[in-house]
Amino acid sequence: MDRKHTVFLTIIAVATLLVAVVGATFAYFTTSVTGNASASVVEVKTASLGIVYTSGQDLILGNDSSGVVPGATASTTFTVKNNGEVPMTYNVKWAAISNSFDAAHLDELVYTLTNDAGLSKTNVTMPTAAGAIENTITIPAGATHSYTLVVTFRETGSEQNYNQNKSFSGKIEVEANAVSA
Repeated sequence: MDRKHTVFLTIIAVATLLVAVVGATFAYFTTSVTGNASASVVEVKTASLGIVYTSGQDLILGNDSSGVVPGATASTTFTVKNNGEVPMTYNVKWAAISNSFDAAHLDELVYTLTNDAGLSKTNVTMPTAAGAIENTITIPAGATHSYTLVVTFRETGSEQNYNQNKSFSGKIEVEANAVSA
């Protein structure tokens, strides 16, 4: 075989290989719609929550050497907005809890959580460990829920020296769940 035929066959072989690779790549990345012969558009909707802690995530009572006195409160406000195009659910929870209040009188440290969508948890005993406040709250697409959380060291009307120099600190968190159809 002479040199011209060898060059020609090499070019044909490279071109054939190139066509095969392009065809295989195109076939691999081509999508198809099944189940509806007339479907031409596939719509994908996204889900995303926007969370704004207006007054911060941390609530602290009694952080100085004098501790906390009965009647003291700490509060925060926050909003949860569904920036997506589909309804979602989310959880509100306590994180990073530090509670040194007397174990026999934990009911004197309570929280109240309310939102503009009708949620109302009033005078709930403060936990000693991180955990859920409210789970699976549904929020429609484009909606915003506004919250107020208040922690209170309740005044009982009698001596409360057992909680002298005690303190509480906790962090509030919001976590998104799967999209609700």
